[in-house]
Amino acid sequence: MAVIPSWSEVSLSPTSGEKPMIEGTGSFEDESGRPSLQGETLVRRWRKDAPAFGFLAVFAILWNGIVAGGVYVAIADLPVTVNGRQFSSMSEASRADPSVVIFLLFPLIGAVLLYVLWAVLLNRTRISISGGQLTISQGPLPWRRARQEFPASSLTQFYVEQYSSHTQNNQPALAYRLKARRLEGPPVIIDSGFGNYEDARILEQWIEARLAITDQRVPGEVVV
Repeated sequence: MAVIPSWSEVSLSPTSGEKPMIEGTGSFEDESGRPSLQGETLVRRWRKDAPAFGFLAVFAILWNGIVAGGVYVAIADLPVTVNGRQFSSMSEASRADPSVVIFLLFPLIGAVLLYVLWAVLLNRTRISISGGQLTISQGPLPWRRARQEFPASSLTQFYVEQYSSHTQNNQPALAYRLKARRLEGPPVIIDSGFGNYEDARILEQWIEARLAITDQRVPGEVVV
């Protein structure tokens, strides 16, 4: 079992002097909701660090507004134009033009957008180091990589990577994620979706300090 020193027993200073030392707690909290890097668990609310939240909220509202209008037209049997042809109702259009079934995808897409929006509002990421294990969990709403566990002794180095989280106005929107190198196997993502470098770097510092890992530069790492 890995021996994990307490926060006060380790130094966060990188030995190379090349990587910045970020002060403060960033967007992290302890389990009581106070900004803090103490204890065995860090909590990050997705809403605090969601670079695309505003865009997502507007897009989800507009999309579902259009879908609601379409549903009203279908229920009320109002005239509708599909592929340049006028029909007395949506039911008539679906009988005459099978391609109308594609509109059934619109409510599904709207539901997915709303789910993602609620996830950003409600979900939190918890990173815990205890009993020789690094545990990352996301919830309460189910999400991919909802829970990951790694033996602390299998992790050799942590580093921040920059990536494009989505495209906005035909331009890539940049975000940051924390990855870890392992003794065996490819690097793994510890947490992603950071809107700024500082938060990802703070998490890197905290984990490496808790695991007594000497901070080093690695290929593919970004330093801002």
